[in-house]
Amino acid sequence: MPITGHLLLSATDDHITITTTNLETTVIAQCPASVSEAGTVTLPGKKLYEVLKELSGEEIRLSHNAKTLATTLECNGSRFQLIGLPPEEFPAMPTHAATPLFTIAQQDLYTLMTETLPSMGHATQQALNTLRIEWHPTTIPTIRTVTTDGKRLKQSELTTGTWLKKPTTKGHALLSPCTAQVLHRLLHYTRPDVITVSIADALLIITLPTLPVTTRLVEGRYPNYETLTPTHLSPCLELTRKDCIESLTRLAIMAPPETPAIDLDLSANRLILHTDNPQLGQAREEVSATILREGFKVRLNARFLLDALTTAPTDHITLNMDTPDSPCILTNGNPTRWRAIIMPIRIGEHRPANPA
Repeated sequence: MPITGHLLLSATDDHITITTTNLETTVIAQCPASVSEAGTVTLPGKKLYEVLKELSGEEIRLSHNAKTLATTLECNGSRFQLIGLPPEEFPAMPTHAATPLFTIAQQDLYTLMTETLPSMGHATQQALNTLRIEWHPTTIPTIRTVTTDGKRLKQSELTTGTWLKKPTTKGHALLSPCTAQVLHRLLHYTRPDVITVSIADALLIITLPTLPVTTRLVEGRYPNYETLTPTHLSPCLELTRKDCIESLTRLAIMAPPETPAIDLDLSANRLILHTDNPQLGQAREEVSATILREGFKVRLNARFLLDALTTAPTDHITLNMDTPDSPCILTNGNPTRWRAIIMPIRIGEHRPANPA
């Protein structure tokens, strides 16, 4: 649908309203302007962005020819003319009445998403491959984000914000991978502020100052992820993530790219990391760690472990496992604040055959 690659620009009073949509997520922004004549135009979004970022002046003059659908941009000595599409072809915006639920600091929502997005799947419109946002009816809102791709899961939680309409039971929303990535980028690049989260039928509205984001929710049954974490955790080792990240990064160079398996060998007072790639060779690293179960061995996906450690909220991490074949649960001392679950690779599996 060509029109979804365009921006809708509406000039009125003392500002321009810019709207973009992919039919699933809609973002609306405003910027101040000196408007001599009200009107609405559409312009190709990516090309407009490329032009604007290369202009050297601070003030841009726009004029539009309704017959040819051409919009002229002038800045200092630069002059560009872009051809748009008829504004009436732009999709109608959702008009459902929204119920404000809670407010949350922009940085807090950004932190929750940063800590969980790496384990999100990417098959569109499937409940499993989504960002799950939960709100729990505690005195102060308890907000949780959860993602999984079936082989790993990450959960992050903060008690923060203010209720605007406190629910009686917990609620949740499922956002598609595309929507989650767009929202994450907006939270990163816009100035820190308090945002409002509202819900309306099958829509979620996240409102930054002058920048509402409206998205359709993904429908479907989400797996009962809470059953993956046992009531009693079995700690195997405690480590400092910086040292482990550096070692894993080096080992990943040698690990098989299709399944980057890393062996973790818990020896006395140290963690030995090892990878074996028959087509390239081997690599071994020793990492200082507090060993709580000497002689324990497990094989994990190096990329999954790196993602978990890189986005963990603290430097000191505990690895918990019952057996080498049970889920590996990483915590930072408080499993409700943050946890990452990685399904292990069975010892003896997923090693590429030596072509020799």
